[in-house]
Amino acid sequence: MQDESRKRGKNTADNDVYIRPKAAERKLKAALELGMVAYLYGVTGTGKTRLVREVFARKQYEYYSARETQPEEVGVKPDGQERIVVVDDLYTVTLQEIKECWAALFRKLAGQEGVRLVLVSRAPVPGWLLPLQVEYRFAEIGEKDLCLTRRGQDAYLELSGIRLEPEAADRAWELGKGHPVSLKLLVLENGDVDLAVKNMWLWLENHIFDQWEKELSEFLMETSIVENYTKELAAMITGRDDVDALVSRAEELGNFMTSTG
Repeated sequence: MQDESRKRGKNTADNDVYIRPKAAERKLKAALELGMVAYLYGVTGTGKTRLVREVFARKQYEYYSARETQPEEVGVKPDGQERIVVVDDLYTVTLQEIKECWAALFRKLAGQEGVRLVLVSRAPVPGWLLPLQVEYRFAEIGEKDLCLTRRGQDAYLELSGIRLEPEAADRAWELGKGHPVSLKLLVLENGDVDLAVKNMWLWLENHIFDQWEKELSEFLMETSIVENYTKELAAMITGRDDVDALVSRAEELGNFMTSTG
């Protein structure tokens, strides 16, 4: 059955419920069929890696984490050989020379007949991959695509054994809009919307903020006195002369740091 409220991935060892986000699945499959580079991004806990594994469950594919793998370990095989290559955790690539090595590898893979390249990170396409994005059109699958529809959310809660009154279900939708993290917290709290909201802050502190480097964390704490800021304003607030580098690093890390304009 193709309907989002019915389609489920196989449960993992801890028997968790999973429903594929329809928009993300559709875009990923279309990218494969069209031979485009697929670029998935979203904050921690949005199910990026899970989606890839579910969609490719019956296919042969190569999975690499950029945190644990060097570009030369992926390698380039003879042209025309069918391959699906998935490179995850791109946000962990911080050294310029390593970025250049990955970018060079991706360019070779994207240009090969028969190769399907899937890149996964937490933030939109970083600056060091923009030339590749221009050269090879990316199919971007963003965080909104990874959220469930209202129908999908209701199905997820039902399959998780959570029964909400209509008013509570409406409130859960208004607060979370089908975001995977909000749904997981809601299930953990047995459908208590207020407790799930409260624990969202604990989740952010323990799983997001603690992962930031100390220098970056201090910079973001200092600039948090304003909701939005320019690089010039950030330099005034913090007294730092390396704001450009810190903002670029924060953007590449993703996890709720966004830029506009």
